[in-house]
Amino acid sequence: MRVFGRRPSVVTLKDDDNSTSRTRLGGSSSDGHLPTVLTITRSYRYLYISCSAKREQRFLPVISGPFAAFSELRRRHPSLLPCLMCMAVACGGLALAMVLMRQQVKLDATLLSSANVCGTKDCREQAARIAMNIDAKRDPCEDLYAYTCGGAKASESKRRSLMSSYVESVKGFIQRGLVPEERNSSGAAYKAYSAFNACLSRPAGGVDAAKPFVEFMSARKIPWPSSAPLDADPLDVLVDLAVNWRVPLLFDVRLLYTGRENSLVVAIDQTGDVALLRMEQLSASGQSAGEYDDLLRSVAGYLRQGTLLSDEDCRQLRQDESSVRNNVTSIARSEEEEEVDVFVAFLNDSVSETGPTWLTLLQRHLGRDVELSPSTKLLAHNGRHLHAVLTLLASVPRDRLLNVIGWTFAYSYLWLVHPDSNYFQPGRESDVFDGQAACFLAVQESYGTLLVAPQFLAYFHQQADRQRLFDMLNETTQALARAVLASGSLANATKRWAVEKILHRTRRELWPPEPFFHAELLDELYEEFPATVTSSDLFKSLFESRRAARRILRNSYYGRLLTGGVRWPAREVRYWYGGDLLRVGLSALFPPSYYRDDAGVSAYSGLGFQIARALVRTVDERGRTTDGTARVLWKQVVANCRLDSASTSRERDAVARLFALDVALAALRSNAQNRLEGLEGLEQLTGLQTFYVNFCGKFCGHRHGAELCNVAMNASEFGDAFECPAVPSLSKDRRCLFI
Repeated sequence: MRVFGRRPSVVTLKDDDNSTSRTRLGGSSSDGHLPTVLTITRSYRYLYISCSAKREQRFLPVISGPFAAFSELRRRHPSLLPCLMCMAVACGGLALAMVLMRQQVKLDATLLSSANVCGTKDCREQAARIAMNIDAKRDPCEDLYAYTCGGAKASESKRRSLMSSYVESVKGFIQRGLVPEERNSSGAAYKAYSAFNACLSRPAGGVDAAKPFVEFMSARKIPWPSSAPLDADPLDVLVDLAVNWRVPLLFDVRLLYTGRENSLVVAIDQTGDVALLRMEQLSASGQSAGEYDDLLRSVAGYLRQGTLLSDEDCRQLRQDESSVRNNVTSIARSEEEEEVDVFVAFLNDSVSETGPTWLTLLQRHLGRDVELSPSTKLLAHNGRHLHAVLTLLASVPRDRLLNVIGWTFAYSYLWLVHPDSNYFQPGRESDVFDGQAACFLAVQESYGTLLVAPQFLAYFHQQADRQRLFDMLNETTQALARAVLASGSLANATKRWAVEKILHRTRRELWPPEPFFHAELLDELYEEFPATVTSSDLFKSLFESRRAARRILRNSYYGRLLTGGVRWPAREVRYWYGGDLLRVGLSALFPPSYYRDDAGVSAYSGLGFQIARALVRTVDERGRTTDGTARVLWKQVVANCRLDSASTSRERDAVARLFALDVALAALRSNAQNRLEGLEGLEQLTGLQTFYVNFCGKFCGHRHGAELCNVAMNASEFGDAFECPAVPSLSKDRRCLFI
């Protein structure tokens, strides 16, 4: 039976230990000490022989004591001596074996801790996390996911929502502590922290608390449950909310600067974090039609006393909102498998057949802060998402769509002023509201990533810690370039183009913006934000902060800092095809994605893999055609690779993930400082086995966990790592994998 994790070094340790023990035994047992009894015996025999030659037997000296008794016993029982000698030898051998075993244990522990495993606090923490989920009864060669995650508690294996990983990242920041420290914080950081505390302690909201909320909705032309004004246009309302108030209700509008001739690109991005969190909560609450209608009437009555919604009003709004919500959340989930941003139009194109141009619409809200032109491109992070929104605008009547927008805004943000609306179906187990996570996301929409700036500086205050991360990014980039150069399927011109794109044209943003490292710059950026935030005026203060950020939209830090987030719902590391831009989210630089003092195998199979997967997009089927010359230059000199023959997006993603995992391992091996060490507390796994198990462990509990994890079973070194029997069908497939 194969024992997983058995180290070849164990055999070596035994050989070394035995030789060491023998040396010690020889040094402590000199000839002068061994024959003590024999010396006396020889003297006695010599005396006996000499005396018998000179004297008679009766003149022999009378000798008493143990030697006389022994001689008498030997004379009467001649067969007893061999038995005693065997017993003595056996006892001596047993004692020697015990000494050797004790020495072996000490030597094993010393050498394993110093040479083959990482024993830092971070490594022990990771070992405990991994070991908690392992099911040792399962065979990783048959099902790596079952082996890695099979021991998880049932509560941890439930179907997770899209925002589950995001919420876990947010909870990690909160648990590590958001309190600013004097040595690395600014006055601006205290502003964000006071807003977070005010959100956590918000009181029960009476009718008066709803007044600023209702006034805001009316000013934005979504006065639901009242009728919207005649001049209200749904698309105009959505753009106004996204650009001017940082409320990406159904989509976001962002400015992306590339290094190309027409550098400015307007990007239509995904639904905002707060809205998406509440949409998924509403979907999971499992309300019946009657319960949903009761919720509508309750919220409508709270916002505008005396409002009565008819059954038909409730039915129509329930159907319209459910359709919009299901479209948005299903498309957002699809980004886990496929991330493709596409150029959809020029700004001079019309939004619809009869609508205004994109240029007219955006200039209305961006004003003179941004120089737009008819040649400015419009980029959709997800083409399906934008198409679905535009279809809704064209198919749903204006008044009904404005009601959907107003109702969606109400249930997304009303909890800020009315804690009784935290839950859609109070008491139901499926209706989960995490107040801390919701407050974090709401403050993040108002202050950007400022809330975690002190924690980042405390975690990476040493230059060596930052250098280690940079080395990982650089090694992974170089490993991908080497893989391209080693490809036997690409023409030389294609290789040169691809390497140039990977190493030089792709911009890589690993660190947060410069003000993160300078308190005075943060204070200057956030000078116009409210000085203090109290729980009684929480909603008003948060939206005043958003307006203050909008006034400095021209600032170069607007996108990444003032309106940035710690990650994205579907991932922590993101690649923008339209701008050849790789961005690493802040949450990716913290546990459980990355541990500052961990072993190389954990770092490279965690964050290293995420970076590799994002970089691989530079040369995947979409990355090869982003640039105008890519179609001409990308030539394969042999038959198509497995990526080219993949028929679905999930199959293409699996091939790309497998290739990225091999790139991450190659990057680890190329870094001399990162030996394939295991983890203390998980010594049953070798360093290479730990690499694959740690990779798989990231997907425990994920709704596609088995599919995402078991990709590793086809990795180039997986079979050797776990001593798996060869699979004939795989060994016959000699096609290139990715390039």
